[in-house]
Amino acid sequence: MNEPVLTWCREHGLEVIRARAYRKNDHAWVEQKNGAIVRRLVGYGRLEGLASAQALVRLYAATRLHTNLFQPSFKLKHKTRIGARVIKRYHAPAIPAARVLAHPAVAEESKEALRPLQAQSDPVQLITEIPPPRPSSASGSTAAGWTEPTCRPLRWISSGLPPGCG
Repeated sequence: MNEPVLTWCREHGLEVIRARAYRKNDHAWVEQKNGAIVRRLVGYGRLEGLASAQALVRLYAATRLHTNLFQPSFKLKHKTRIGARVIKRYHAPAIPAARVLAHPAVAEESKEALRPLQAQSDPVQLITEIPPPRPSSASGSTAAGWTEPTCRPLRWISSGLPPGCG
């Protein structure tokens, strides 16, 4: 953690710990999504400065909406262990927003807030706001000057390129 966060926590009487004792993979679920979504797009380099922070805010906003409103994912239905072998069965791929709307335990107010967001969001617009995955760098160089590209191929559109690219 950086010094401003530690100072703020200490001023407000908050205990700062990285993980529970003897639980080295305490943050495994967070890191799984960071690896699958964030690290794939941004890389592992250190991002410093206000410009990088603003670019990350825009990236997170677009990526969060795209991932939760338009990108299907698998969810584990059950696991069966036969000796050393584990057999996993999954539900059919579904969009996370559709799962929330179909779940009976979610309050109707939450569903009503999600429906307009899903209706007014445009997947093509969101994907143009997400930069292409960065090549992994073994040198560990900083990415403070990282800027979003203006043109790149889209994966699922048959034309292959957004307007203005060619």
